[in-house]
Amino acid sequence: MLTTWLLSQPDVLGMAPGDGAPLVALGDLGQTLAGKVLTFDASASYDPADPAGGGLTNAWDFGDGATASGISVTHMYDQPGTYTVRLTVSGRTGARHLSQTLTVTRAPAFQMPPFPYRPNGAPPANPRVTLPRPDDAAPVPTPLAVQGTISSGFPWLPVGLALLIVVAALLVFVVRRRAARSAGGST
Repeated sequence: MLTTWLLSQPDVLGMAPGDGAPLVALGDLGQTLAGKVLTFDASASYDPADPAGGGLTNAWDFGDGATASGISVTHMYDQPGTYTVRLTVSGRTGARHLSQTLTVTRAPAFQMPPFPYRPNGAPPANPRVTLPRPDDAAPVPTPLAVQGTISSGFPWLPVGLALLIVVAALLVFVVRRRAARSAGGST
């Protein structure tokens, strides 16, 4: 929340001199890596003498010998190092300069997380898991009837089938007997 106390704190918000020259603002650059294109943005700069806007010119010096002009420009640093970027914003009533020191690195500016993933993002191999591949032939399951016995050597399948036949025959006998009793009236 922006309060009147906060507005009166130059060490928090900075000071803007009342000389009428343009006010310079530079947007966040993000991670600065060698070989990565950076976007430099001065669209928040403001000229109090021209409230409608459009009268500002922006000149950029990237500190490595390259220059550019415009509100939003791109630049890539080829080598890691410390560079001073200078932005000059000019308006009808004068010019103002802003310098920003950048540290360009070769490696990422963040630490890799402490889990065992490789830089390409793939997890490491797990020796306890075998994943199928598109060219793998799926193993054909062996039916229980072909196996014949469980590891104890007891012929479970034939015994189970015999037991099933006996139960089915007994059931048929009971059903026919009840049907005959109810049709003939005897007990």
